[in-house]
Amino acid sequence: MVAPVSVGRSQGIGQYRVNDYGTPELVRNIMPAGQGANVTVAQTAQEQLQPDYLPPHLHDQAPLYDAATLLPPGQVSDSQLQQLTKEESFGVADDQIASVETPRPGVTIIRDKAWGVPHIFGASREDAKFGAGYVTAEDRLFQIDVLRHAGRGNLASLIGSSGFASDCTTHYGTGYDPAEEARQVAQLPAIGQEDLRSFSAGVNAFVHDPGNANRMPVEYTVFPPFADWSPEDTLVVAGLIGANLGFGGGSEASNTLAFEQLTRTYGAAAARRIFDDFHAADDPESPTTIDAPFPYEARGHADPASVALIDKPAADPGGCTHTPGPSGAAPASSGQAAMPRARAARHALDIVSAVRSGFPHHMSNALVVGADRSVDGHPLAVFGSQAAYWSPEIYMEMDVHAPATADTPGWDARGFQFPGTGVLVEIGRGQDFAWSATSAGGDNVDQRVERLCNPNSANPLQNVDTGSTHYWYKGRCLPMVEKTLSYPVPPSPGSPPGSGPSSLPFVGVETFKVERAVHDDGIAVIQGRTTVTSNGVAVPVAVSSQRTNFLRELDQAVGFDQWNTPSAVHDAASFIAAAAHIDDTFNWLYVDDHDIAYYQSGLLPARNPGADPDLLTWGTGEWDWQGMLPADQHPHAINPARGWMTSWNNRPAPHFGAADSNWNYGPLYRNQMLDQGLRHAFAAGGGKTTLTGVFAAMQAASVEDFRARQLLGYIFDVIGDPAPLSPAEQSALAALRSWHADGDNRQDRSKSGAYAHADAISIFDSFYPHAIHTIYGGWLTSNLGGFPKTLDNPPNDAHRYGSYSGYNVGSAFDGGWMDAIDKDLRQVLGRPVTLPHSHLYCGGAEATEGSLPGCRTVLLAALDTAIQDHQTDYRKLTADDRLDYRPLGLQALPTSPWTNRPTQQQVVEFTSHRPRAQAAAVATLPNTGAAPTPALLPLVALLLLTRVVRRRQRR
Repeated sequence: MVAPVSVGRSQGIGQYRVNDYGTPELVRNIMPAGQGANVTVAQTAQEQLQPDYLPPHLHDQAPLYDAATLLPPGQVSDSQLQQLTKEESFGVADDQIASVETPRPGVTIIRDKAWGVPHIFGASREDAKFGAGYVTAEDRLFQIDVLRHAGRGNLASLIGSSGFASDCTTHYGTGYDPAEEARQVAQLPAIGQEDLRSFSAGVNAFVHDPGNANRMPVEYTVFPPFADWSPEDTLVVAGLIGANLGFGGGSEASNTLAFEQLTRTYGAAAARRIFDDFHAADDPESPTTIDAPFPYEARGHADPASVALIDKPAADPGGCTHTPGPSGAAPASSGQAAMPRARAARHALDIVSAVRSGFPHHMSNALVVGADRSVDGHPLAVFGSQAAYWSPEIYMEMDVHAPATADTPGWDARGFQFPGTGVLVEIGRGQDFAWSATSAGGDNVDQRVERLCNPNSANPLQNVDTGSTHYWYKGRCLPMVEKTLSYPVPPSPGSPPGSGPSSLPFVGVETFKVERAVHDDGIAVIQGRTTVTSNGVAVPVAVSSQRTNFLRELDQAVGFDQWNTPSAVHDAASFIAAAAHIDDTFNWLYVDDHDIAYYQSGLLPARNPGADPDLLTWGTGEWDWQGMLPADQHPHAINPARGWMTSWNNRPAPHFGAADSNWNYGPLYRNQMLDQGLRHAFAAGGGKTTLTGVFAAMQAASVEDFRARQLLGYIFDVIGDPAPLSPAEQSALAALRSWHADGDNRQDRSKSGAYAHADAISIFDSFYPHAIHTIYGGWLTSNLGGFPKTLDNPPNDAHRYGSYSGYNVGSAFDGGWMDAIDKDLRQVLGRPVTLPHSHLYCGGAEATEGSLPGCRTVLLAALDTAIQDHQTDYRKLTADDRLDYRPLGLQALPTSPWTNRPTQQQVVEFTSHRPRAQAAAVATLPNTGAAPTPALLPLVALLLLTRVVRRRQRR
């Protein structure tokens, strides 16, 4: 074991491993494509002379990441683990220092030679935050410019009118005006506000330093100049990330329309059964991260009077307008024509495509093994958060340190953050612990129906215009709050010079009018207008969307701040207490040298028991939220009895109901691949495993086709062997059986350009969607609107996310239809099913018990179609699977082999810790809402007692 380095020990300028209780061989990470930096004019010129040129550190971690993809599944050696990851220690060894900067007195920024990671040392907390802003500008200046414009809903004002549609969508989610942004910043504690100001000052110092003129991104030769960064800019970027990765729910309108269509087709009782079959909101077979039950959002108790059945989809409120002006040349911050106009125009369109496709919000995973299951007697973790792949990478890595003073706490953290929010390390490690997150999809967004009213009528509910801007709430006709925001729009960066008046820096305007309904429990943003038929009369209504953390985007900074502060978080209980401050809905996992822990964060409403969580509810006041779910009722655990935890966006705990937007918590979920890998590692190690064993379990899951692994056995059993099978069917089944026996992996380990078992993979890729259509086509037709199981939508558990603007983003098998098919085939085969479907779907609309022949016919029909239309160019099949790095900067990057793996990963085993006090301080969980909260002291005492007992057991 490597002893930790004390603060007082001189370590040279690199401050290598000061306050670091980790071992370099055991605390490691990887982040493809790489740390990267701004692509400059000189580098762009170099690329034009040398097409395969890549700027330093932009792509240097991808080869390590890709090498793990090509290893035999689950076969990783200790030496390979070292080679495939990089050290995540504090500071830099003196002989590994590449550069040292002092942008102002008190701030030292050191870059390491190998990876270009910035290590920031501040004489004070303010200095450290300044340094974080400075390196953000060094590495991601144009990217943070894009993100703040996208988050604020004025992307068009940066890149031209091609960003207008993205901006319109943003305003229907937030639409904050400047005063609301400033108010949210002012809600932070004083130290948090100072952090934001210091970070902003660091960003702006880089931009205004004349010595950095040649380090500015090449984009500013054609796009508008960078405007000073502000604390409010960090707010809007944080809101953008939370809106993409930290939310769940908000599908009540599409659910309601689908339910109504099912009712018209099958009758109300059967419609509800079919609806519940596919929703599986509380399926007892769904795999969970922890075993202890945490009841939330139970179904089956709704008052029918709460449900608002709209007649048709809500019409767009028409609040977005774009007024073009005369064309003209785009403004530039430099006279150099460093980026050709045609390339600039393509770049703008690429940015729009990348931003609009967003961040697929179910991608991250984590494997955590407790001390009792570890060969070394210390917990083990392989963490990974996923936000797709970008150029430059959407994550940044920083190592940030500041001493404690009488006025401010110290700072010791290294890890990852989204550019623009780098005031804090959001995922990473502290002195003697590490943490990570997966998106939880908790139900923190509700759509409601606002009944429109006429304020000028003696009876406000009569003679109501369909465009009324008043709504009925608790017996009063109230005016909607209207916000109108306008932004200038420059011409396309591809416009030829002289095509318009050169004196016009901006040639158009985009305007957004947003309407809101104010309720006692929050603010709902109007999404559109429609009607509800009552007693034969069409009643004008509006559909609104209400999010729990609207106008409080930055409040959760308190939790992140505590994780970065050594005096605030020192063990599992204090980590959970900090996690309870996070308003976005995430699964947080923790590991130190003794304990593992889990907490699902998020402001989750305590809904009225009479409201239906899945369907539209009247927003007239009777069905308001009843506060927020108390922190101690969120799923959480310290050292669970099972001895390990996995999370891959799956259900957190038994009886924790799925959000209305989540239709994937059935008997199959991809974290079962992680569980399977860990069980294999435990079996091979006599009940225990090593850090390499945990990494190998992750790697095996990353190359496995989960659909094939879980379903092919049942498919073979249903089809069986009896004649007649055509020669083509026999050949296809033989190929599928061979692939299945070999592990159902999607790999080209030989680097031939085509997968091993490419014939079977190609057939299965074609067969799977055809099987879905043939099984469910008679039940769920295209007239179900936005229903998650509509057959018009591509299966969201395919190996490629075709719905993300053509980008293959690397996350796969996220539920979808697998759980439904699994139940159907087990029921057809007479296998046990804990919560059976109310109908047998495989075999057609008339399927009944014992309908094996009908289901066999359906599957063979899908197989026959796949034999006819599967991809026979196996090199193209494999190439199409490769992962794309989406452009938020100019530089294109090589693709990576397909893998189902997080964007960045940590590999962690701590073997030492700061001295622990004899009597640990009790960390209390904050109450997150007005709902009655049980006493928290017994909960925390139980957590601490569990930790003590398990330590004694290990002794």
